[in-house]
Amino acid sequence: MDVPDRSMIEIHAANFMGDINKINPSTDSHYISQLLGCIALGRSVGVLDGQMAILKSKETIADFDRRMGGNDFTLEIV
Repeated sequence: MDVPDRSMIEIHAANFMGDINKINPSTDSHYISQLLGCIALGRSVGVLDGQMAILKSKETIADFDRRMGGNDFTLEIV
């Protein structure tokens, strides 16, 4: 709430959550981020393209969706 240019937080598939303002020494380019305040689910953490990453995100999201059965829920982040 009250975050400029944001109206909600989503849970979605993503692998990269790097600081886009920093250079990845493995690639000499900026880190990649697929998250702007959202939550990514995955099975484990590892390395993709020289960057820390969330792994198996798409299959984890599919499993989460199947288990939730389309039901609404409230997630409280403390």
